Amino acid sequence: MKNFKQIMQRLKRLSLTALATTSLAIIPVATWNKSVMAEQPHNFSVVPGVANNALNGNWRLFWRFDGVPQNAWLHMNGNYGTMTVNAVLPNGRRIIARESMTLTPNGNGFILSGSQPVYPGTWTPNYNYNPDSFQIQENYNGSLNVQDCSSGACVPVTMIHQYY
Repeated sequence: MKNFKQIMQRLKRLSLTALATTSLAIIPVATWNKSVMAEQPHNFSVVPGVANNALNGNWRLFWRFDGVPQNAWLHMNGNYGTMTVNAVLPNGRRIIARESMTLTPNGNGFILSGSQPVYPGTWTPNYNYNPDSFQIQENYNGSLNVQDCSSGACVPVTMIHQYY
């Protein structure tokens, strides 16, 4: 039995030595190609500088649609972002959707438009959720007047900047 343990230990050391040797032999081959920096794809602002400072960061939104309270987390970076919406219907059914958001200027301020709603954490389309469309106006004192106009009739939205 002792002989078997010794053989296994030697085989283990020999395997590790062989692995280290072959790994060292591969390294020069792997670095043969010219290095290229990997970059995340960028969504550049449609109108650079127009909305970047006003809405950058994380926001919490609250509104009612057909009497159903809805809340959302919005993350904006320039004129693009994502928003995750939660709502609980009167029958107890929960609606959760994540959508891509685009901020574009219009004559009265900005339109924040949602698109491609999916189930959070997946790429599976959420066909039960209609993308949101918000009208945003900046008041004379710098506060924001926000309305959800997804259904045609606009409802007021409370929008709070999150510092974290």
